[in-house]
Amino acid sequence: MIESFLIRDRLKPGDTVLQAPYTYYEATEQLEGLPFINLVRSSSYSVDDIISKVIRHRPKVVFADPIANSARQRMVDIPVLLRRLREVVTSRTTVIVDGTMLAAALPADLLRSDDKLEILYYESCTKYMQLGMDASLAGLVAYPRDLHDRLDQLRRNTGTVLYRHNAELFPRYDRAFLRRRMHRICDNAIAMAQALHSDARVRDAGVVVYPALPHHPDRTLAAKLPYAGGVVTFLLHEDGRNNKPELHGVIELILANARARGVQLTKGVSFGYAVPRVWVQDITDDDPWFIRLYAGDRGEEVDEVAAAVADAIAEAHVRMSTPKAA
Repeated sequence: MIESFLIRDRLKPGDTVLQAPYTYYEATEQLEGLPFINLVRSSSYSVDDIISKVIRHRPKVVFADPIANSARQRMVDIPVLLRRLREVVTSRTTVIVDGTMLAAALPADLLRSDDKLEILYYESCTKYMQLGMDASLAGLVAYPRDLHDRLDQLRRNTGTVLYRHNAELFPRYDRAFLRRRMHRICDNAIAMAQALHSDARVRDAGVVVYPALPHHPDRTLAAKLPYAGGVVTFLLHEDGRNNKPELHGVIELILANARARGVQLTKGVSFGYAVPRVWVQDITDDDPWFIRLYAGDRGEEVDEVAAAVADAIAEAHVRMSTPKAA
């Protein structure tokens, strides 16, 4: 729906769209498929770099997510970015923010549009906002009130609607309820990340990535937000082993350990469910394959899941490091 709005109401042939180094790959693929725009990416996630590209290229639209759905989980300081944009733009600029990875984390007032910035925000409700029920595909878009009639028309014309049956399946709750669940999930994620990072065997095999960990480059930014997401990622130190077959082998060991310990853990793509979830992911051509571990919202099993993961990584590392017999 947002793409339909941009190409019909905001973008003309030759206009520039600026992206942070990574935004959700579906959105990126859609933008790359528009032959009439000039698509530019900033070279880093820093606000200074993004602003320098804005000054140089004067984009009509800017895409930036608060956290990247990638192996390194890099972050953009959205509040500071919006403040700095208002200082440098020379004409009203449209900003698109995908908050799927950090549902309900950004202050609502931050999304107010004015004469400098037009801000559209969206989330995939099939992730955290569906409360783990996995009952109906849905998405949320927040936009300025004066766009209501136009966006309503585009929603109808593009079929991006919830029909009555699907709407009845979707859970009803308020912002406070969602925030409580997000805090629970993200507390579990940081506990899992800390447990894995504190295990010397895991550190010897690879790097645990979570924005709130002390070695993450965006830890200061993560500390400003109410939480830093429910996903922990892991990369082997030996880059050549960060491939689909070998990492799936690690996952099979993780699942076997979880079964032996009697803890729930499932293998599958996506996140936001109640039960912890593990998957091997490849996001972009520039990003290696990596293990993505979603912490789930059940705090009582976090230690056991982390132990199952740590033992599997350690066992896999020993196997990978042992020379094969001639």
